[in-house]
Amino acid sequence: MPTTSSGETVYADPDELQQYVQTSPESLGLSTTADVNSDGVSDWQNFLESLQTKAKGRIDDYCRRDFEDHPNDTVVLDGGGKGVLYLPDPIRDVSEVRIDGDHVDADDYHAKLSGALIYTAGASSPSRGHYGNEDGPYTRSRTRRDGRWPDGYGNVAVDLTHGYERPPEAVREAEMKLVDHTLVGMSQKREGMVVQADSYEMAVNIPVAWNSEVAGMLKPHRSVEVGN
Repeated sequence: MPTTSSGETVYADPDELQQYVQTSPESLGLSTTADVNSDGVSDWQNFLESLQTKAKGRIDDYCRRDFEDHPNDTVVLDGGGKGVLYLPDPIRDVSEVRIDGDHVDADDYHAKLSGALIYTAGASSPSRGHYGNEDGPYTRSRTRRDGRWPDGYGNVAVDLTHGYERPPEAVREAEMKLVDHTLVGMSQKREGMVVQADSYEMAVNIPVAWNSEVAGMLKPHRSVEVGN
């Protein structure tokens, strides 16, 4: 997963972003050679990365999720007597499930890539009923499907790896487009204004850079609340 020079997670590689944007640093009075910190990061790079982290935050807010890698995570859910619980997707691996701290056998649940965690224990148990008609009494076997996670709040704990080792291409490009759109807008309105390295917050306007193209790219990746 790409990170900025300060260690913040982003979706596009910062070097790729520098190649992607069409605005020159000179148009904003910035430099690609002047160092602003002890790590030798130029004010242009520092400024781009500040925009990029804000673009990532805007994407996460819109999609109601992030696209980071989450290895060895633990998610706690309410059983609620439901047959299906929903974990963050995509699920890459489930290492253990516990109910009230007790280990659940792997044969008693099924995890789908989409995030659905299905309780399969007792989901197909045979039962016998006694009936009668004009010909007399008889017995009939039937299958009873009653697999449910036990009632309770915070009673189901899941150890899993989920998320993306590499964000979806559309998400990566949307992040770069937001930065590029912001830079274009800034350069058009600059009118001699010089962006100071210590006042980036004043110059960042990610919401203005948002348009229907970016929304369309991200819409398929939005989290949808699924009823249980």
